[in-house]
Amino acid sequence: MADDEKYKIPLFDGTNYSNWKFRMQALLEEHDLIDFVNKPLDMLIGDLPAETADAHAITLRKKDRKCKSSIIQRIADSHLEYVKEKATAFEMWQALSEVSSGKVASQFRLRKMILTMRYATTETMTSHFLKFDRLVRELKSTGANLEEADIVCHLLLTMPEEYNMVVTALETLSSEQLTLGFVKTRLLDEEAKRSGANVNTKSANSSTVFSAATNNRKPKVNKREDEVSGKHSAGFNFKCHHCGIIGHKRSECHKLKQESKTSGSAKVALNDNVDNRKDFVFIAKEEEINNSTCWFLDSGSSEHLATKDVSLINVRKLTSPLNIRVAKSGQILTATEAGDLKVSVRVNGEIRKILISGVLSVSGLECNLLSVRKLEMNGFTVTFENGKGIIHKANTIAAIAHRTDKLYK
Repeated sequence: MADDEKYKIPLFDGTNYSNWKFRMQALLEEHDLIDFVNKPLDMLIGDLPAETADAHAITLRKKDRKCKSSIIQRIADSHLEYVKEKATAFEMWQALSEVSSGKVASQFRLRKMILTMRYATTETMTSHFLKFDRLVRELKSTGANLEEADIVCHLLLTMPEEYNMVVTALETLSSEQLTLGFVKTRLLDEEAKRSGANVNTKSANSSTVFSAATNNRKPKVNKREDEVSGKHSAGFNFKCHHCGIIGHKRSECHKLKQESKTSGSAKVALNDNVDNRKDFVFIAKEEEINNSTCWFLDSGSSEHLATKDVSLINVRKLTSPLNIRVAKSGQILTATEAGDLKVSVRVNGEIRKILISGVLSVSGLECNLLSVRKLEMNGFTVTFENGKGIIHKANTIAAIAHRTDKLYK
């Protein structure tokens, strides 16, 4: 069998057993050795005529050794232990079959455990990740092939209904961005926000669109920030909406007053490098705007939401429709796709181009909503003062929305 290299049968390493078995059977049949894996050697010898039994038995044992060698040469080092103590080719064949059957059963069991696994909000996200990673490692050890995209998909499926919004937001990302590490970081961020939102409740009659009454929001208490500020007192136990430090109001913030002196009225775009094909007014004079072309800052929305009148680019279908409840009316709207949007901002009379990514297109939505939460997730800060909603990153102002009645647009 010196010319068997032409077959290039891959070494059996616990994976693709059925394909490996099929190739080996074809090879053994070609060399008239298939009987030695189908029947025990003693049975083959027992079937010989009595008068020629001894002579033929020697030939059968020689061919059995040849069959054993053929099998051994096509087993990876990691699986040789399963056949080392086997005396005949038939025993080796049966051992490999039993190993493979056990691995298949384990794969089904582990896959079922992963598919039925759910994150319980009573546990930490980190402990959930540890349990999930352990199951994935066990599944891989059975020989199952798992791509990173499959692992990410399984992890997102373990999230409860409360995490639907963040899961949908992640689904809008490209496969290059959707790495396991990135997804875990986003889920940990969401857990931290939810832990801090236990004191951030909304009244049933509050408007979906962000209103001027922003001081009702109660952020998570941060002991470290109290120590740094040195201004925390029993009289004012809330976080400043500008610098985030507990102990003073936005109007009393020294950092804001310092920034106001240096920033003036300069405003820059979020991204100046986006080319313009069809732009929508993001910030404009009051007489120039209407509900189909302007955007409202919204603290109640978890995602950026656009009406069907807005033409998105890079549109991708959601894996399942997303229901969105309008807080004021109780109405439920549906989003089936997401995309990106090129818009314009007016900066000192000059129009600059920006890109808003991960925008959900919502049927029946009456106005476009820019999510304060999504802006914060992307590293921006939104502050409200003197009838303006200021979007900035560090000391750079990105855009300004103006208050009209109770809305910022």
